[in-house]
Amino acid sequence: MSLLEVNIIPNSNENKIIFNEKNEITKIKINKPAVDGKANKELIKILEKHFNLKARILKGFSGKKKLILLE
Repeated sequence: MSLLEVNIIPNSNENKIIFNEKNEITKIKINKPAVDGKANKELIKILEKHFNLKARILKGFSGKKKLILLE
C-alpha cells in the first residue's frame, strides 16, 4: 500500500506521466475534461495500468492536486 500525491493537468492532448529528476511522478496529463468525474476516472485507469495496482482517490476529487492510494 502506497500513497501518491500528484497534480493533474486535464484537457491535455495526451495521457502522460511526468517524472522529476528523482524519477518521482510529479504531474499527470489527462486527455479528458475535468467534468462529471471524467478526468478522475481516466487518472485511475492510467495509474492502475502503470503500477498494475488498484488505485483510488483519497483527497482532491474536485481539485487538480490529488492524494491517491495504491494497493
